[in-house]
Amino acid sequence: MKYDLDKLLKMAKSAREQAYAPYSDFPVGVCIFTADGGYYAGCNVENAAYPQGQCAESTAIGNMILQGSREIIATLVLTDTEAGVSPCGGCLQKLNEFSTPETEVLIANLQGVQITKKFKDLFYNQFSGAFTRLKKA
Repeated sequence: MKYDLDKLLKMAKSAREQAYAPYSDFPVGVCIFTADGGYYAGCNVENAAYPQGQCAESTAIGNMILQGSREIIATLVLTDTEAGVSPCGGCLQKLNEFSTPETEVLIANLQGVQITKKFKDLFYNQFSGAFTRLKKA
């Protein structure tokens, strides 16, 4: 199933406009497209106690789970930077829970998509649920 790039961009831009980023002044918008055809947006939400904030990817994943979706086909991350910004390591791990190696990650700025990568190329040796079932030495 193919996503509507214009819809991904529009929803990520709208989410970015709602970001709560008074400390970093770095609003981020994300839109996830899922195997069941859903689109789920999220923005970053900062907190004065910095570790208590949440990235835009986390918000989008929460919205996706709330609606019953579980398989990510594409994730678009949008910032107001020249080259765009990849998801952070923590967000890559969170996305990994619902992505496949072929999931597309689109890195965008306000002018559009700058880079498209397969998930496996951004996060090639991820921790997975299979590790929790490994036998002890």
